[in-house]
Amino acid sequence: KGSLLAKRMVVGDSALTVMGRSQGSMPLIVASSVGAFTMDFAHQTALSSIQPHRLITSGFLHGSLLHLAFNMRYLWTIPRFVEEGLGRPLYLSTYLASVVAGNLAHSSVASSGPAALGLCLGASGGICGMQGLMFVLLNRMGNKTASMSIFKNMIWLIIFGSLTPGISNAGHVGGFI
Repeated sequence: KGSLLAKRMVVGDSALTVMGRSQGSMPLIVASSVGAFTMDFAHQTALSSIQPHRLITSGFLHGSLLHLAFNMRYLWTIPRFVEEGLGRPLYLSTYLASVVAGNLAHSSVASSGPAALGLCLGASGGICGMQGLMFVLLNRMGNKTASMSIFKNMIWLIIFGSLTPGISNAGHVGGFI
């Protein structure tokens, strides 16, 4: 069950995300993308135009363990037929292009004011891109029920993002498209 490349990305993404941070005087191991090293890799509208690597590297960083868990759960459940049918190079390039597309969509919405200084990170753009790819593949295979299930999941994600502060619906939609 699930794509082999996706499973490797889950392990790698988790390793990049978990780092040490202290709260008060007690050391704490948490998932944090706001550290001295990772700040140079998070997407920020105001900086990504002069540091384009942020459009990709931000897709491998997460702001919390919950954020990481949600993203890795969805990445883990992408069916193996997607990777095997497309081949690893196209699968991986679709994922990375979707991360970039999600970040560009976020930038188009958050182009000025305080929003341009906010960080955008996570694998959601890439995951939503894989969902969009499955939506198209299932439609072309004639499986309208499964493709509508993916579309409904996207609607729920947008509703959740609308109710939760700090979630970039533009990044999700940009990745899906």
